[in-house]
Amino acid sequence: MGTLTILTVLAATATTAFADHGTARYGADEAWRTSPSSLPQNRQPQTEERYQQRNELAEVHLDAFRQRAYVQLPRYAGALDYLELRAGRTPFTLRDVEVRFADGTSLHTGSRGLVEAHEGRVIDLPRGSAKVIAVIPHYQTASFRAPAKLEVFGVPVHRGWQAMR
Repeated sequence: MGTLTILTVLAATATTAFADHGTARYGADEAWRTSPSSLPQNRQPQTEERYQQRNELAEVHLDAFRQRAYVQLPRYAGALDYLELRAGRTPFTLRDVEVRFADGTSLHTGSRGLVEAHEGRVIDLPRGSAKVIAVIPHYQTASFRAPAKLEVFGVPVHRGWQAMR
């Protein structure tokens, strides 16, 4: 009975420590690292348009021996509604994704989990945000032998959708 009580206390302590990890790491007083869930999001319906060649902003090979990549995005006209990060033939795990904007602000999305081959993860961008200049994925590849590929797509805000909001 004593062992069960000790294990329960240890489990509760570990859960509290992990739950507080995010605020201890980034600091609660840093206003520029706000949670994406607290910002107003674009809610444009996602369509197959995101996979069009014209919406592909970058394609990067992820080095298995590194854990992050700096992906500078090309200049584009207009505002983006959302980004999609897609895997190639090799899956990888996204531990965090940082999106940097032209006005100097950035957005951390947190863990996006395992991205299977030819699947993607959507990042909704805040309404009225500055242009995205870079995406910094923190990742772990599934294998040191098979190179992983990351494709970044950006879908522009449609005029008709903007008027409906």
